[in-house]
Amino acid sequence: MPQGFLSVSRDLFEEIIKKGRTIPSGILNFRYIFSVSGRSHLTTTPLSKVFRTKVARNKAKRRVLAALRGIATPLPGVCGIFFIKKTPNEVSKDEFAHEIEMILKKIIIR
Repeated sequence: MPQGFLSVSRDLFEEIIKKGRTIPSGILNFRYIFSVSGRSHLTTTPLSKVFRTKVARNKAKRRVLAALRGIATPLPGVCGIFFIKKTPNEVSKDEFAHEIEMILKKIIIR
């Protein structure tokens, strides 16, 4: 996995929010853009409306990032943010991994 694959700069984060396309799923929303440089950057943001405490937000973020690390090859040129919609107690790492794979397959189809 490339260095910096699981991080997004502040400028890129704002660009993704403003110009990105959205793919909804049951437990995640994925907002993404295609990068001109061809490098992939993915990250996750737990919503504070869903996760009231910092501990719960960190737990959810760790589960999604662990699922992202399990992806063998990232899509070239896709920069995106996964927004978590459900509490981590309800969703396992494997379920997150399955949802992420389904979302990334939808990007390939588009």
